[in-house]
Amino acid sequence: MRKFTRLLTIISFTFISSNVFAQATTSSPYSAYGVGGLVPQTFAPSKGMGNIASGLRMPENINISNPASYSSFVLTNIDLGVHGGLDQLSTSSTKENNYNYSLDHFALGFPISSKMGASLGIIPFSNSGYQVGKSDVFQQIDTVAYKNELLGEGGYSQVYFGVGYEIAKNLSIGVNVGYLFGDIKRTTSTVLNDISAVNSRTTVSTSASGFLVKYGAQYTIVQSPEKRWTIGYFGSMKTKVKTTQNTVFDRYILNSAGDPIPMDTVYNNSGVKGHFVLPTMHTVGFTFNRVNKLIAGADFDYQQWSQFSQDGQVTDFKNMYGVRLGAQYTPDIYSVSSYLKRVDYRLGFNYYKSYLNLNNQNINEMDLTLGLGLPLSNQFFGGLLHTGSKLNVAIQLGTRGTTSSGLVKERYANLYLGFTLNDRWFVKRKFD
Repeated sequence: MRKFTRLLTIISFTFISSNVFAQATTSSPYSAYGVGGLVPQTFAPSKGMGNIASGLRMPENINISNPASYSSFVLTNIDLGVHGGLDQLSTSSTKENNYNYSLDHFALGFPISSKMGASLGIIPFSNSGYQVGKSDVFQQIDTVAYKNELLGEGGYSQVYFGVGYEIAKNLSIGVNVGYLFGDIKRTTSTVLNDISAVNSRTTVSTSASGFLVKYGAQYTIVQSPEKRWTIGYFGSMKTKVKTTQNTVFDRYILNSAGDPIPMDTVYNNSGVKGHFVLPTMHTVGFTFNRVNKLIAGADFDYQQWSQFSQDGQVTDFKNMYGVRLGAQYTPDIYSVSSYLKRVDYRLGFNYYKSYLNLNNQNINEMDLTLGLGLPLSNQFFGGLLHTGSKLNVAIQLGTRGTTSSGLVKERYANLYLGFTLNDRWFVKRKFD
């Protein structure tokens, strides 16, 4: 186990040093707005339960959404995740399928004392990825046939460190401090219907850097040794993030394969300093836990996106509301005769009234999640059974948007894989 732990750690840090965690990917046209599409700050176990997090307190899994949960750590946890997805985009007349995949996150969680735990890692914050106008449909003005193309790519990530502490019996508080970084590039092109024509495009690249702070609390009501309720809250305040923007207007031609070949640069304005303001966010919820058998809970989100602004310009974003429901059931964690009885079975549901309102249409989102926790090994520590390692699988099936008013409806299917390893790092041994 120790050799395997060292191998996993070396692989994980190799991924980090090679920058492969810089962004997740998406094909959503709705990621063109603001800071891109927000990525839920949860890992595969929570994703399988509808992303519930505020009251989730699982010592063998890292709950980065609510840092108060870190005080429950008994062993050191390592979590490495990957993500793949299919997006189907529909208008009133056409459909298009897109496939995406990426490495998702790396995180480490560990106990500091019997009342304190900590976590650090790198996780995605938002992503942007869309192509609009790639079809062969051109508009005609006099003798000129042309089309406009919009392209977005990139995203923001954060490196974080957090601590959770039990300040009183069954009451814990915690805080995460993250550093946001990354780049989103948005390109607008005018393409002429002539292979020899000179086309033009404007590319705006916005890099961001700044600190984010998230705080949380959890209170557990012990109904009996086997049954308990945990009430949780986490949130963040309005935060200004610095940006640097580069704008390039250039001309290009297309080769026979349709790839752009730059001709000349007409305008280049680099290093323009600015900022955007992220809004206040709050989540409150609860979980019911029947130890080693059942977890069920709900979260309620409120995000004040009407506060969002970029370079002092206020947007028309709306405040965002959401509800998340989820559960996990384990038939018999101690079963020797049946592996399937030791598996965690997960189910969840999400509904969001998003901050986007386009053409007088709310861009709402709804999805169903399914998940499995597949144990790979077990160990006893402190007189209790702990999962040595586990493969967590989550599937998310959902819709976003509408085909009304000339908009796009998005149907998506996402697959999340998370490998979790628990070991005794940083735990003081009684005997050498």
